[in-house]
Amino acid sequence: MKEIYISVVKRLAELPKLIKDKQSENLKIDREINDKDYWKKKQENAIKSEIFSETLENGKKAFTNETLRNDEFLTRSEKNTEYQETLKEFNLSQEVKKALEVELNCLYNEFSAIKYTIRVYELMADLDSNGTRGRS
Repeated sequence: MKEIYISVVKRLAELPKLIKDKQSENLKIDREINDKDYWKKKQENAIKSEIFSETLENGKKAFTNETLRNDEFLTRSEKNTEYQETLKEFNLSQEVKKALEVELNCLYNEFSAIKYTIRVYELMADLDSNGTRGRS
């Protein structure tokens, strides 16, 4: 039982650094998401601006209502390879963020569980030292 206790204590000592490293990764991916979101929105605005300002030969707006503009935006954005690449990178970064959050929560949970496990070991040791354990 002492070997298990020692290994649990060692793991507890390792966890703060692992948690800190995951938090750093999480902050880095947050910055990447913000950067990709900025470029994604900039490209969306450029496409929408083109659509909004497009006119027919007679000078009237080519896309006169929101539904037409939205449909045209979808068409153009699907054909725009730069936008599609940015969107793909943005979505991938969000998936990485979700996975990092799960890993970080697991580390927090492990940390808490080990703290409680150590407390149980300490209580059992106290009972053994007081001679109260194992008596009926």
